[in-house]
Amino acid sequence: MEKALVDQGFENVAVAHGEKVGIGAEVVERNPAQSGFVPQAKRWVVERAYGILMLYRRLVCDYVHLPRSSESRVYWAMAAVIRRRPPAAGPAGVRGDGPAGRAQHHQQRPSRAQAAGRPRDPGRDRARPVHPAQAIADRRRHDLPACPARNENWASSLIPPSDVETLL
Repeated sequence: MEKALVDQGFENVAVAHGEKVGIGAEVVERNPAQSGFVPQAKRWVVERAYGILMLYRRLVCDYVHLPRSSESRVYWAMAAVIRRRPPAAGPAGVRGDGPAGRAQHHQQRPSRAQAAGRPRDPGRDRARPVHPAQAIADRRRHDLPACPARNENWASSLIPPSDVETLL
């Protein structure tokens, strides 16, 4: 590392420490003509990265005793962020090439029912809770495979057997 960008609040401490260890410290100053929130060019990238890392539960607090463990969790979190990022523009015809490629990347995937050739159940989109008997009827209507452990429908295995008879 050759140069560190520091905030105005760390001006004296960071510059003195940087001189000791051989790293140049540059104080990022705000343009006095600008008012309100204006992101600084390079510093905003670092702040955004810290904000993204705080979305991962294991990185919010220091749960581990070894710095290597925290470092590996940062690598895992950033790998997940990079994996979700759309691909960069490539040669023509490659996914991610221009606006058409980005639109293709963000297309809605078909549901499991649509992929299996069944129409989508409109009842699954409702916001109110579903009565257990209705859930059993929905599962039977879609002919879900039997539970291998009990040899019965999955939905009825979620309800104790004594309650199923009273609901039906």
